[in-house]
Amino acid sequence: MTDISVGSGESREPLLRRSLLKGGIAAMFGAMVTGRAAAAGEGKKPAAGPANAGTLLDQFAVTQVIARERLGRETHDFDLEESCFHPDAFVDVSWFSGTAKQFVEAGRRGAAAGRAGTSLKAVYFDSMSPPAVSINGDRAIADASCAVHSFSTLNGVDVHVTAYTRLLWRAVKQQGEWLIFGLRGIYIRDTLAAADPTQALVIDQQKLAQFRQSYRYLSYLTASGGGPTRNDRAGVDQPDTVIKLRAAERSWLAGETSAAAS
Repeated sequence: MTDISVGSGESREPLLRRSLLKGGIAAMFGAMVTGRAAAAGEGKKPAAGPANAGTLLDQFAVTQVIARERLGRETHDFDLEESCFHPDAFVDVSWFSGTAKQFVEAGRRGAAAGRAGTSLKAVYFDSMSPPAVSINGDRAIADASCAVHSFSTLNGVDVHVTAYTRLLWRAVKQQGEWLIFGLRGIYIRDTLAAADPTQALVIDQQKLAQFRQSYRYLSYLTASGGGPTRNDRAGVDQPDTVIKLRAAERSWLAGETSAAAS
């Protein structure tokens, strides 16, 4: 029996109400647990429950291969980066579209060219959230928010570009090992600023207007260095491109398209 005795300066009624409320919550929670147990005993799947241990291990393995690929790229350990990709993997981002092997080699060449000079022409790194990973047999898709930071020089001024994106990966399990099978991005918005706020940064507005709103400053910086730019990437300024990309990822995860389909 619940003790609801009170001291001389306290009101008995508020404590009684709190006691009844606590008892009601406990009873409701107990009924939920009992209902789950009964459903499990009858062979029925609970409406919502934790992932099984095998799924959790697969999700962790996919998260780790994604982290290792980013680590390899940012530290210029391109052998490590390449080992994270399936041989048939495809990469489709703002400045690049091609096989993962070509993607790794482009990074390797860029790093070598930078080391040959006095300093790197640009420094890149990602600030990334843990990905949400969905598993279906030997296939997985992962989705994470990511801020791509680029430090470079523009018209003699040190600049910082931040591109806010969502990165989407495909992964496949081959001989017990998860490997990245695809990498694509959804572009949201980006910013460009002088690293030294006292310096004046002059932007060619006519040139800037050529680029998509979702990743215009990243494209502007890339183009200023003679790099390739693409105006057909998935971005929130063109919602249909995002819908199409996400539908393609879900279709691939469900096995509705072949593993080799890009």
